[in-house]
Amino acid sequence: MRLEDLGERRVLERVHALLGKPGVSGFDDDCFVSRDGLAVSIDSGPLDELSENAFEAGRKTIALNASDLCSTGVKPEYFFLSLSLPAKKEFAWVKRFFKGAQLEAGLAGGRIAGGDLNEGATYSIAGVGFTEKPLLRRNCRAGDRMVCSGTVGGAAAARLAKQRKVFRGCPAEFKHALDLPDPGYAFCRRAWRKARAGMDVSDGLAFTLHELARLSRVKVVVEELPVPRRLPAFCERHGWDLVEAATRFGEDYCCVFSGPFKDGFARVEKGKGVFLEKGGELIPLQKEGWEAFIG
Repeated sequence: MRLEDLGERRVLERVHALLGKPGVSGFDDDCFVSRDGLAVSIDSGPLDELSENAFEAGRKTIALNASDLCSTGVKPEYFFLSLSLPAKKEFAWVKRFFKGAQLEAGLAGGRIAGGDLNEGATYSIAGVGFTEKPLLRRNCRAGDRMVCSGTVGGAAAARLAKQRKVFRGCPAEFKHALDLPDPGYAFCRRAWRKARAGMDVSDGLAFTLHELARLSRVKVVVEELPVPRRLPAFCERHGWDLVEAATRFGEDYCCVFSGPFKDGFARVEKGKGVFLEKGGELIPLQKEGWEAFIG
């Protein structure tokens, strides 16, 4: 059976069954958490999926990894960053990349502690930290409210604008969301006090909510999509579906937390599934988002 027939999650599930469970986290969680609170998250990908601006690319490389740690209630301590670069790449580019990465690591509360350098065109990053209260995806409870450390849909709007050649008219905040995502570190640290569960939104809000609902065996009702103020008008102007832009594409890298919060964009109830509340009706929100090997 080929990987494209399984998809990322089913591949991970089968590999995890072979390896066993050495920590308190499951293969579904954003990062590994050991029984004594050590946490590790690993990401990798092609360099051409990052910004052409080296400084921005360096920052995003750290942010996409730090969001996994932060969503699990982990304070990042160290990042190990490996790059495979073409031999003809200018050193000035490398210098700008690491300046950006160093800045973002500091904003996240950690520092770059090492890595590797080779020839190619990829990046790989491992983030390490500690937590006394892992916010695992299976810990949502009926009665919880869900909060988000940022807005969703801006990165999707910028990517769609690029694809359809209307990028020049795209608001700067959407371009920023795509190339310089902000996990909302300060918000995350405040949310940890009450949160029971967490997950980042790298694969799309719909996927995030469905995973939290499935693993916690609860029902999630979205009362108001946490989108940028200018997104509804931008989508309407270009004939794009707002719900699709806000929930399907991902790359937002903010974090969703579930817990006894006073306010939030969604509520958790007994039952199953994910729904969007509109005009007093509950509309099923389809589980769509990015998954490696099948798109």
